[in-house]
Amino acid sequence: LDSNQLTGSIPSSIGNLSVLQYLFLFNNQLSGSIPNSIGNLLALENLGLSNNQLSGTIPSQLGNLSALMQLNLSSNQLSGSIPNLPLFNLQGLNLSNNRLTGDLPAGILMPIIITIDLSNNQLTGAIPSNFPTTLIALNIQGNYFSVLPNLTNLTNLTSLDVRNNYFTFEDLEPNVGIPSILYNSQQ
Repeated sequence: LDSNQLTGSIPSSIGNLSVLQYLFLFNNQLSGSIPNSIGNLLALENLGLSNNQLSGTIPSQLGNLSALMQLNLSSNQLSGSIPNLPLFNLQGLNLSNNRLTGDLPAGILMPIIITIDLSNNQLTGAIPSNFPTTLIALNIQGNYFSVLPNLTNLTNLTSLDVRNNYFTFEDLEPNVGIPSILYNSQQ
């Protein structure tokens, strides 16, 4: 149902679709909060709700989606902190262009994650140092992060965007060997 002109909220009855594997509602005009009942979609592998007008917080019930491999909630008006989401099959996470605040919970760093995009939010604190070695791309630009660990041990990491944060030279210098690093400028 993506790329239509759907309006209104996502009905809580969506949680009754227990064998649904793909839910694509991106590029619409949906508003309201993400219903907690989405956490009932235990077979869901791909959830795309980007480019809507969804608001409220990210429901912690998304952590029930043990089969989920792709989660894209980007370009909405989501706020609050990122909940711990123990999604052990998650390969792609995109929460960019929202109003998310707080620290980055270490609990979202799943063992096989490949791409993480948290750009253009209001996230603060330190970047965790325990990223899995499967990580290829990390985009955290446009936040308020202030501590960046040395990520050169992530041998698969080929794209790192840390622009427009609060990192110091001491944070950035150990990471300049990462291919495709963007760090200019810092606040």
